[in-house]
Amino acid sequence: MTSTIELQVSAKKFTDQVLQTLLATPRPLPDPYLGMQLQRVRYRGASLRRDVITSYQLLHVNSGHDQGPGYNEIKARQTQLAIDVTVEITAEANIAAQPNRLATPDLTVGGTLIFDLEVKQSSIGVLALETRFRDLEVGIAFPSIAGVVDPKQWAMDKLKALLNLKPVKLDLSDTLAKGLQFWNQGIALDATGSALVIRAEVANDGNPYRWTDFYNGAITERLSGADWAVVALPQDLSLTIQTQIWGRLTQALGQYRVRTVDVQYSGHGDRASFTITPYLNVWEDGAEVLGNVVSASFGVSVGYEAGNVVVEIDASAADDLADGIRAVIAGLVAAFVPLVGWLAAIVLNEVLGVLLDEVSHTIAEIASGIDGLPEGTTVEEIERFKYRARIPFTAPRALPGAITTFSADAAAVTVGGTWSVTNLSPGELKVTASRFARNAPFVSCGVLGYSTLKAFDDDPAGSISMHAEAELTSTGTAPVAVDRVIPVRMPATDGSTGLTFVPGDSALPSKLELDGPGSLQLAEPIVVEVRTSIGVVRLKFDQVASTVITVQELKRLRSQIKANLAYCDAEELPIWWLKKHDLITGGPDLTPEEIKAKLQEETVTTIPAFN
Repeated sequence: MTSTIELQVSAKKFTDQVLQTLLATPRPLPDPYLGMQLQRVRYRGASLRRDVITSYQLLHVNSGHDQGPGYNEIKARQTQLAIDVTVEITAEANIAAQPNRLATPDLTVGGTLIFDLEVKQSSIGVLALETRFRDLEVGIAFPSIAGVVDPKQWAMDKLKALLNLKPVKLDLSDTLAKGLQFWNQGIALDATGSALVIRAEVANDGNPYRWTDFYNGAITERLSGADWAVVALPQDLSLTIQTQIWGRLTQALGQYRVRTVDVQYSGHGDRASFTITPYLNVWEDGAEVLGNVVSASFGVSVGYEAGNVVVEIDASAADDLADGIRAVIAGLVAAFVPLVGWLAAIVLNEVLGVLLDEVSHTIAEIASGIDGLPEGTTVEEIERFKYRARIPFTAPRALPGAITTFSADAAAVTVGGTWSVTNLSPGELKVTASRFARNAPFVSCGVLGYSTLKAFDDDPAGSISMHAEAELTSTGTAPVAVDRVIPVRMPATDGSTGLTFVPGDSALPSKLELDGPGSLQLAEPIVVEVRTSIGVVRLKFDQVASTVITVQELKRLRSQIKANLAYCDAEELPIWWLKKHDLITGGPDLTPEEIKAKLQEETVTTIPAFN
């Protein structure tokens, strides 16, 4: 029955992850405006701030005499994300004037993008971390841009369109008892700047003092070297235990009636301990036996070791409660379902709840390895009504990494873990383009291959084709998207000209290819615009260098056909011939497949005619 839950994240890990997320999620560049293109945004660094004051509304439940608005308004610090960027802007005319390369930017501006961080409840128990663009800070007056009245506002509008970040969802519904919801939630940077903290609470009082302190950074940082930590309050856990035990005993104790359940908590290093003492009235024949009160104490401790949550239960002092003891044990474990929220993965309460008629050792025996528990779970009986459960436990689904720490003190119980951040590197856009060149016809292996050679000998000009291509790559490891490929100037590709165009892939590396007949004549070069997430380039494909086919080129094309035929017949090529022409190294022990591989590695223009 969680009333307050906190998720603390290392500020450094958070900002590192922000940069990696920006690199890992390529975004299409906005369209040009007044002849100017936002060409690239380079992310240099990220940090967190809490320098400005803003207003917050805290929801609360109106009492019968209160006719107010149902919220308290406070003023406190706003936590912000600051991303240092370099913005590159290029005139469309310069992009067109520098084909087959990324044009040199006309304007480079260094600045800092400011986002407000907010947390809202998008559905019951599900929080949404939102980033709202606030400002672009530049150290000097924003440079002028031809034709743009307000260049800074223009840049801000383009950046807002580019960095429209989606909310990050955190599902904390497992921490809530049925019928409850979070009334207030928020995000703040602690006073030291080392922890970013998301807090949500069920309490419906909208306490302005508690939340003002929170937003202003009066938060106890509990990371203790971990990358993230989930923090639960002992009073929440004690109330949960009290409620669970009360309900279990009420259902199962027969002649006993629950008078009260006392829960005492103590936190000491790597373990949280609870002493539970139910006080029971004795009933006989439907009436309470006055003055007859039975009590017995149970001990429960929770810790974490080597990848396992360890729950130890000592109910031996209550052996005299007979049939009710198993209900108590089940209730004790059930109490830890909401422990730091995601211990809901531990469903021992459901397993033990159906075993009320079993004796002590059978509980331990059957619980180990039962369906519904994480694989590898063990429950052992230490002695009569003393149990130790070890449950393999991984990080909550809302968090990356693995759990590494468990700590408890007088104020809180904390589970912490690691956060593995990727290491993508931004790269530069590289373009390799070729003008149109003549290609030998495709060669099929077998009889058809030799007919291709004969057709070439009979009519060389009618057999060859034209081919041009461009390849776009990035020098970094971060993914780069191809948003659009736009033919700026190109003959028809509907079959009337024989020209075909393959626009490449939707991500780099990408190869664009143009094919046409040997008779292809271009009045002017073909121009294609490629819009990637790290820049816009114009590709220019020129006409073949000479419209006249020279004797030397005919020989090259014929040798290319013969080389392809030789590859087809590689199993029959004698080793002496290959060695004679220095086409292959090795001896007579080479297999046909090895010969083929060697031939495939060679440049076709170096292979002489086979005679």
